[in-house]
Amino acid sequence: MSEKNNVAVSVRELVVELLDDERKSREIRYGSFDIMTGDFMLIKGRNGSGKSTFLRLFHLQGQNYFRVKSGNIFFTDEAFPKISIHKYSPAELTHLNCAISFIGQEERFLSSDSAYSYIYNACRLALSYDKSLTASDMRDRLVAVDGLIFDYYEKYLQKSFECKNYKTFKNKNVRGWSGGQQKMINVLAGIIKARICGLKLVVMDEPLNNLDGRNKDILNKLIAELRQGDVAVVAITHCQIFGGVNKVMNITEDEDGIHIASVIDFEEPAHLECLEAYN
Repeated sequence: MSEKNNVAVSVRELVVELLDDERKSREIRYGSFDIMTGDFMLIKGRNGSGKSTFLRLFHLQGQNYFRVKSGNIFFTDEAFPKISIHKYSPAELTHLNCAISFIGQEERFLSSDSAYSYIYNACRLALSYDKSLTASDMRDRLVAVDGLIFDYYEKYLQKSFECKNYKTFKNKNVRGWSGGQQKMINVLAGIIKARICGLKLVVMDEPLNNLDGRNKDILNKLIAELRQGDVAVVAITHCQIFGGVNKVMNITEDEDGIHIASVIDFEEPAHLECLEAYN
């Protein structure tokens, strides 16, 4: 597990260019800041301002949508090269996708996947990149996956999924769940992956989409548990349902159409009303 207050991500004078369907360019200036282990940073701004683009920097497929004009973004894990993420090879980006938990707005589940197999396979793939693990270590970690899924089911999901028993939750085809329930399975896979694999960064693109009030409350509790383990969490949101936020990236547009990000630090976790100015 990462040590407290270490730098998880370091951004330095980062400028990204987007091209729309008419091949017109838009510039996003993210500037310089650090994301520390244990941070909870919200990214806020209008649609199209560059919120999802920042998260796509960490994702193999996402890097088809932009180019970095200048600056750097470093993932500080010792297992990765000391170069900007945008200069990673496809193999290094694939490894990066296993070294962080990327929770997208939508997840496409295979029709044959149960909730259990989806979560289990996400953890197994991530663990396969840890060359320090022995075969025995790998078996122990995968046994722990089953234990965590059961614990979360008992603690949070039994009521929200309205399951008669754990076996039903474990084996039911993902397609049989509602959109909000599928979203929770996606979120749960990312969180369990972070815990089992000892990851230092979880990124979430609109994690509240399709969630009702009960599941939004569950998500807040899951994020709080992650941060107690010194995991950094970065999330995009349009609402104020999150608590415990200590950083906000707010992206605005200037008169020339350039999108500029500013990062605000809170010495104490922010109350919801403190964030209203950053809608």
